[in-house]
Amino acid sequence: MKKTACKIYAFVDPSINHSGNPCYVTRESSFAFPSITSCSISADKTSQSSQGYSLECKQNDTTIQCCGHGMLSAAYCIKNQIFTSESSTETANATNSNRKNLQLYLSMSNCVSDVTLDDEIIWLEFEEIVCDFQDPPIWLKQLDLPNQPLRYAQTAANNGYCVVQFDDNIDLKRLNAPKETIGQFTQRAIIYTSQSSSDKNTVFFRYFAPQYGNPEDTATGSAIRVLANFWKIKHQRVTLKQLSPNGGLLFAERKNKTIRVGGICRWDGNYYEE
Repeated sequence: MKKTACKIYAFVDPSINHSGNPCYVTRESSFAFPSITSCSISADKTSQSSQGYSLECKQNDTTIQCCGHGMLSAAYCIKNQIFTSESSTETANATNSNRKNLQLYLSMSNCVSDVTLDDEIIWLEFEEIVCDFQDPPIWLKQLDLPNQPLRYAQTAANNGYCVVQFDDNIDLKRLNAPKETIGQFTQRAIIYTSQSSSDKNTVFFRYFAPQYGNPEDTATGSAIRVLANFWKIKHQRVTLKQLSPNGGLLFAERKNKTIRVGGICRWDGNYYEE
């Protein structure tokens, strides 16, 4: 029997063609995925009686501990029954009341999430990651920045995240991406961010991890766990636009003591066989 995978684009911005972060999803952990810079997900149901799924995510043969766009893509496939005989491109790109009420629970390494569906947006629920505001470190000079950042913050883990905030008037798209040599100074993934000058509920950002072979990510759901804390996102929904070359559209809101990360997915309509 042939092993099958499908290609999902996560955190799609419907106003931009070819946006979102591509991800291959399969039920087969041994599937030989195409060589791509995006993540590849294999999903296994934890038991026949539950709606819990255990996920494994790999990028360039490296296991990812928490992949937001991978989890979103897997949730999309499960909710839309992509790997069953009932699925089709039309049904997978639509929603109905049965899918809207379906509750999922996903786990990936030490990262777990409840999944809900609100109209077209799939929501992942995560624990917030707290960041500590500090004076900008000296190594920021290595980034060839045009202006002094407004604020700098970093997470506790040395291999976690750091956030660099710029003035609202600076176009993040025009900033140069950090080079791989930044790994000599920090092992944290670097997030550039700013706030819309016309809408305080819109945040812009870019995400870089050149130390780990990812010069710039297209759409990064896991980064929202940090940005929600950085921007003090409350219960009101906030729109986050990732200004990568392809572009990503993400949503965030606080629910109790957790952060909900939302996004829209699209399937390219094809099955890929090994």
